[in-house]
Amino acid sequence: MRTNLDVKVTESTLLKAGIVGRLKELRGTRYGRNTIFNKIYGIPSAAFPIRYENGIYGGSSVYGTGNPVALLKDYGHIRNVYGTLLADLSIRQDLSALTKGLAAEASVSFDNIGGMNETTNKEYRYMNSNASITSDGTLVTTPAIYGTDSETLGHTQPFERLMLRSDFQAKVDYNRTFGKHQVGGALIYDMQSVVKNGRNNSQKNQSVLVNATYTYDNRYSLNAVFNRSGSAYLPDGDKYSNYPAVSAAWIVSNEAFMEKVTPINLFKIRASYGLSGWDGNLSHELWRQSYGSGGAGYNFGVNAGGQSGGSEGDLPVIGLVAEKSQKATFGFDLAAFDNRLNATVEGFYEKRSDILVSGANSTSGIIGITVGQVNEGIYKYKGLDASLSWNDKIGDFHYGIGASMSYLNTEVVNVNQAYQEYDYLYTKGNRIGQMYGLEAIGFFNSQQEINNSPQQTFSDVAPGDVKYKDQNGDNRIDEKDVVKMFGSSVPRFYFGFNLNFSYKRVELSADFQGMTGVTVSLLNSPLYSPLVSNGNISNTFLNEEISWTPENKTNATMPRLTTQENLNNYRASSLWYRDGSFLKLRNLLVAYTFPKSQTRFADLKVFVQGTNLFSLDNLHFADPEQLGIAYPSTRSYWAGIKLNF
Repeated sequence: MRTNLDVKVTESTLLKAGIVGRLKELRGTRYGRNTIFNKIYGIPSAAFPIRYENGIYGGSSVYGTGNPVALLKDYGHIRNVYGTLLADLSIRQDLSALTKGLAAEASVSFDNIGGMNETTNKEYRYMNSNASITSDGTLVTTPAIYGTDSETLGHTQPFERLMLRSDFQAKVDYNRTFGKHQVGGALIYDMQSVVKNGRNNSQKNQSVLVNATYTYDNRYSLNAVFNRSGSAYLPDGDKYSNYPAVSAAWIVSNEAFMEKVTPINLFKIRASYGLSGWDGNLSHELWRQSYGSGGAGYNFGVNAGGQSGGSEGDLPVIGLVAEKSQKATFGFDLAAFDNRLNATVEGFYEKRSDILVSGANSTSGIIGITVGQVNEGIYKYKGLDASLSWNDKIGDFHYGIGASMSYLNTEVVNVNQAYQEYDYLYTKGNRIGQMYGLEAIGFFNSQQEINNSPQQTFSDVAPGDVKYKDQNGDNRIDEKDVVKMFGSSVPRFYFGFNLNFSYKRVELSADFQGMTGVTVSLLNSPLYSPLVSNGNISNTFLNEEISWTPENKTNATMPRLTTQENLNNYRASSLWYRDGSFLKLRNLLVAYTFPKSQTRFADLKVFVQGTNLFSLDNLHFADPEQLGIAYPSTRSYWAGIKLNF
């Protein structure tokens, strides 16, 4: 439910109010809406019957009560109810009576977001057939039934979460034109508060901002901002920092020498530089020395019994500050051919510093206490954003084509990494999210090959296990052989394009979106640990890959199958990394509008729409954006009507 109210109190006073209320309810198994997929993916379908003829659920000594259907239907359910109330109020007063162009405004907003859950508990019986085959091939079963069937055993309605978010802002602004000169400015006070249930679970910020703008003859523009902002996470005396920024623009198309260049409607060149801060990675009391009850204690007293005691925890963060971002941009905007062609290009450079990183490597272990975190992390980002569109019509045929892209290159400058014995082990200079792993060079085909190879230190190996390259030549395969490989989990390119066509009352639109320069790991997919820990094996895996056996060792793409844990094979390596690039048809819409002259009451649009209709990628068997165990991404279709009275 949403309500907006605009009231002109006087000729110079405007009042605005808005309120939004929303209720949301989710239902699912008490076992967990996403956790249940672990059982669905992990238990072989033939491990036991869903139910036996007597109606009892199937189970086994290996998988216990993990029958997915039973967990869905008879383990109990959870019902979550979330309520959201968003309210805002603002009043703006024109102060032109004092001086032309002067105004004042005050606004306040309040959000209340809470949740409750209702949980029911149940139990169910399951039967293990204890099947075995005798020496003469006879199937013998000795069924055993465990547990009890029950009605609802328990019912709870606990409080789940609550968040109160408020914001107050007061502003005085001034905008006026003197001939060819346009001047403007504002003084803004802003206070934000977020309070959540739980200890030390609030976030409060306060800032005072001043900005000034100047434009000459609608050709040259300059804007300057000074922001003094503070965070409740920071220690007393150091809560506030200064964040200045400046930007400039040149509207070239308004110059006299451009008057004869009639195809160009707008050509603007712009640049900016600024410093900003972010406290989203901070928490309360990082600057305090912590203490706990984790001390070893001492034996004394009656019978020299053990007595625990307090102890020092992590050292405080010395000189705690908010994360800083220095960012510079340069770009242009172009509109041409009666605004049918529009283009925007912007390049940027950003350096983020004072990032909280582990302080464990800052001091020697001889100090005898853990160093928590330090503000020493530094990342760099460089990139380019661009968009291009063309919109036109030929008679009754209207069409539009648009494309956008973003390029991002990142660099790790410092993450306080410890001394490394080999240069290739350092992460400095690599991309943020860079993939690392062992370099797989094949599979062991015999015990003799294993004996003649470097020692595998992660686990015992057998023919069919993954063979790795010894990067440092020490005749051991260990963590010192992990190298940079492939790309990053952060895409290098984002791109998209859209098509819009209409002829008279028929409409067609399509939106495509994709990314490239991103690497994913098959180890994140539940399908790529086949049979491990008595797990499942999928037809997808069998169709896509060839597991090692003595007979097909020359064509094998995956290590030998085993039901045992294997730390050698299932670890980050070049065997598992894949190109995660994709192109998806995100949205397709086809519509037809019946005009009011035909319906007699309103324009009526009938439409059919689909989302995630297809994906072009290198994985084929799964969505590159969602390899993990969760509710799968869906392809959706729907139809509807829209009335315009």
